[in-house]
Amino acid sequence: MTKVIFVVIIVAVLGGLVIMFKPGDKSPRQSGESNQHPQNLQNQPPQQQNSSGGYGMKKPFYQKGGVSLQHYWPGEGNFSNEETEILLFNDTSSDLQVKSFDLTYAVEDKTYSQKSGTWEKFPSKQSWDKIEYLNISPQYYKGEFLSLTPGQKGKLHWHIQFGNQPLNGKQTIKLKLTLLKNGNTLTIEEQFNRDSVTVFNKDNH
Repeated sequence: MTKVIFVVIIVAVLGGLVIMFKPGDKSPRQSGESNQHPQNLQNQPPQQQNSSGGYGMKKPFYQKGGVSLQHYWPGEGNFSNEETEILLFNDTSSDLQVKSFDLTYAVEDKTYSQKSGTWEKFPSKQSWDKIEYLNISPQYYKGEFLSLTPGQKGKLHWHIQFGNQPLNGKQTIKLKLTLLKNGNTLTIEEQFNRDSVTVFNKDNH
């Protein structure tokens, strides 16, 4: 006996929309519809831009022995007017540990405290798939181990408590960062300066 299997494809044209039905389909499929899931936007780069290139591609203020550091100001690119950040890249063949960090922010010689701070880690220079997230605000940070294996990148990110009114004046950031690589301690002290740029807390505006 010859078995005859009929496959019926019904094509309906409704206002230019083509819908295809096949036996066993639970729902109609629009022609050209993608089965891919949308990307996780949480793990996409923030798309900050600056005069030296895209976010993560700015010229390092420190680059030595496979360790590179970048700094971003409040209001730079898509950063809010209260955010500042240090990006770290470990291009060495050994682990890199962040032993200690200290950042102070002054406007016209008045120092402002940190409102919040986070440490984030990513598996490579190109990836933004977050694999570690820690609160590093002074009131919460308990000395958790911060480290990067070869090829990884991390960021120290802070929100500064500028107060209720916009501030406009000369700004100074002082950074002291202590790293450990191959049993050797690297102490990096840097001061960043810029002329009058308005900063403020976004929650108040």
